[in-house]
Amino acid sequence: MLWVEDFESGLGLPSDEGGLWGFNNTNPHSGTYCYSHVPIADSQSATWTLTVPPGATTIQFWHAVSSEPTHDKLEFLINGVVKLTAHGTVPWTQSAVFNLAGATQVVFRYSKDSSVSTGSDAAYIDDIVFQVPDLTSPRTNNLNGGTNGTAITTGNSGGASGSPFTNVVGSPQFSNANPFGGSGLVATNGVAGADTHIDWQALGTVGDALYLRVYLYWAGAIGPATFKPLMALLGPTGVVSKVWMGNSTLKFRIATGGGTTAAVTGNAVMPVNQWVRLEFCYTIDSAGNGTSEMWTYLDPESAAHDDYVISPITAWPGGKPRTAEFHLWRDSGDAGRWYMDELAVGPDKLGPAPSTVSRRPRATVGASRAAHRAATW
Repeated sequence: MLWVEDFESGLGLPSDEGGLWGFNNTNPHSGTYCYSHVPIADSQSATWTLTVPPGATTIQFWHAVSSEPTHDKLEFLINGVVKLTAHGTVPWTQSAVFNLAGATQVVFRYSKDSSVSTGSDAAYIDDIVFQVPDLTSPRTNNLNGGTNGTAITTGNSGGASGSPFTNVVGSPQFSNANPFGGSGLVATNGVAGADTHIDWQALGTVGDALYLRVYLYWAGAIGPATFKPLMALLGPTGVVSKVWMGNSTLKFRIATGGGTTAAVTGNAVMPVNQWVRLEFCYTIDSAGNGTSEMWTYLDPESAAHDDYVISPITAWPGGKPRTAEFHLWRDSGDAGRWYMDELAVGPDKLGPAPSTVSRRPRATVGASRAAHRAATW
């Protein structure tokens, strides 16, 4: 799959601009925006460090320069090694394809010598393309490799936990409160009212289907929010879908785009102080059309669902999903929150987490629920 940064809908990858690089609409290669730097003084440099998508194998990009020949220049570096240098008057030019083996970051740097400025005295970057392998096996994370009370980061979320998260927003924390099955760690929001999520990026699949799983525990009161965010999917050009729980119904809805208008709403009511398993599937073709499905398991380890819904064929904005955000809702008044565990994404239906089936106690299933399962599976 191709991961494209065209700067038209924000920046989809973590980066460090040092306060000197940002969006520029005066000289884009395509669309409305490119990336450039603020004016800098003689003998100064402006450096932009961009995180490489997980598993990316190559990078190619467009660049333009207007500067003093030879002395004021744009450099592109991989693992500290200069791979491209451009100076003088360089119209929009596509770079070579560079190998990213072992690289987690790349650097764009514009630097000036001690005197003379020519032209716009600037460099411009646009339409960066990473080649990323398709998702052919699940990414999973049970959070048990962390330390209770510490922040979840991209650096400490892998190892014994599973596949590390590639982006973190807000203040997620490892917690031993309300652990699934009575032991282990879960994820929670460390700051009341703050938008907090843990993400996996570069989720292209060989086919059209992307599956997701989350174990969820809702603790405390309902709180004032009309809709509580559970998950968001992002594509190359924006938000594809968000999943919300409605305050009045306590049911989850799959919405199109970044709003709350439902493509489909589940029938199961979310219980309080109980673990449940939710699974989703988005089957979206290259034109952005397709369906979304949701399975609800009130017994998280069961193979039989308690509720299943599927949307009609829908036009999904944003393109095919490439990023999954798992949102750790916590009420602004700190009245309630939810905890997450056993997160997963993959190209096929995920089912219960293998690590939980043999070691964690099962929920009690009443006769009416068992009959419902027999009729609906």
